[in-house]
This record gives sequence, C-alpha cells and structure tokens, in this order.
Amino acid sequence: MSALFSKFSKTKESAPPFEDLFPFPTVEHETDEDDMIVILRPRFQAKFLVKHLVPRLPTPYVRITLDEMGSFVWRRLDGEHRIADILKEMEGPFADPVTGLPMMNLSGRLEQFLRQLARHDLVRFHRKLTDK
Repeated sequence: MSALFSKFSKTKESAPPFEDLFPFPTVEHETDEDDMIVILRPRFQAKFLVKHLVPRLPTPYVRITLDEMGSFVWRRLDGEHRIADILKEMEGPFADPVTGLPMMNLSGRLEQFLRQLARHDLVRFHRKLTDK
C-alpha cells in the first residue's frame, strides 16, 4: 500500500479514491516575473542543521520553479478543491490546440505530479468528512 494512504491502513477505514482527496501545500511559495509558481522548499529539516548551517547559507530554501501546468495546479492546492475538481478545471486551459479536446492522459499527468509532490513532502492530502 502506498505511503500516501498509510494513515488509512492503520485504521479500519479504506483509502478513498485518489480523485476524492483534497490536496494542500506544506511549504511556502512565491511567484516569479513570468507568473509561474516558485516553491520554497527548506534546505534542511534537522534542527541541528537549521540552527548551525542555515544561517551561513545565502538562502534557507531550495527554489523549485513550476511550469505553466504545475503552476495552474499549485494555485488550486488549498485543501478546498478535490483532485477531480482540479482535473475538470484543467480540461479547458490545457486542451489540444487543434482539436479543442482535453490533452491525452491529463488525469495520469496530474496524479503523477501530485504523487511526486507528496513523495517530497511538498503537499499532503485530506478528505472532507460529510456532515451527518
């Protein structure tokens, strides 16, 4: 079972479908001059390194510049948009210029992108509990 769903495996709950999860960022970001998102990932997590090494560095962050599609998705990682909602919003701006149809394998690209961000602890997922 994937590490993304490890908290569900410890309980009796089954993992919800990937499309029903709500992603949210765990790190800060800024926008560059081309309106692309630049993720600010801390260089070190260990307290000793943060205390002794980071003050000597020019910046405490590794800057990761996203492309147009990555920036589009990152702006929707607010914990309020389901992955399925983000995918639906992507169909218009990322349509094939000739046919006007959504790009091939757009859902696979989105899933791979989000899983890669999660693997590097840049995003996490939660699921909304419905009111009963």
